[in-house]
Amino acid sequence: MQGAHAPCIPIYQLKKGMPMEDMKPIAPQPQEDTKKERRTRIGYIVSTALFALCIGVTVGAAGSALMNAQAEQVEEGPIAEAPAHEHHWGPGYETIHHEAVTDEVVHPATSETVVAYHTVCPDCETVIDGMAREHQEDTGHGVPQTNVPREETRPLAAEWTETVVLEEAWEEQKMTKVVCSGCGEWKPVNPQDAA
Repeated sequence: MQGAHAPCIPIYQLKKGMPMEDMKPIAPQPQEDTKKERRTRIGYIVSTALFALCIGVTVGAAGSALMNAQAEQVEEGPIAEAPAHEHHWGPGYETIHHEAVTDEVVHPATSETVVAYHTVCPDCETVIDGMAREHQEDTGHGVPQTNVPREETRPLAAEWTETVVLEEAWEEQKMTKVVCSGCGEWKPVNPQDAA
């Protein structure tokens, strides 16, 4: 075993066609540590540990002294408080939306009365436009009359509903609170709103 060093793998110079026996390492091989080198290394480690221990004790003692000084200061009296905040109140607005005011108006159906000419059965006075022969054969009624004027009601428009806007929708800026410009605290304008 080679001292405290990790085992090294030697680096060889390779040439094409060179037999393995002729290969020589390029880097020097590590040597075993001597007793003197081991003692020096151990001494270095021990002295570093002692140094770190001394620094830790010194820092710990200084920290303890600082904490004691702060504790004494607290016992001696309160630390000066920051001056109280003075509020600077200003208006706080909210946007209030008002819906449009509308009404529903129902428009009735409209129609007109017109005179129309039809083919009519003289016996039962039924309108038989385009079916005179069939009507006569089925019922045995007499000869139909043509171009007989009759009044009829014809629809013009169906009933419909209209939405009428009486007042348009609108938005209002209303002061509802007062706000401190320094800290953002707010309170309602009306004391009843605080509940």
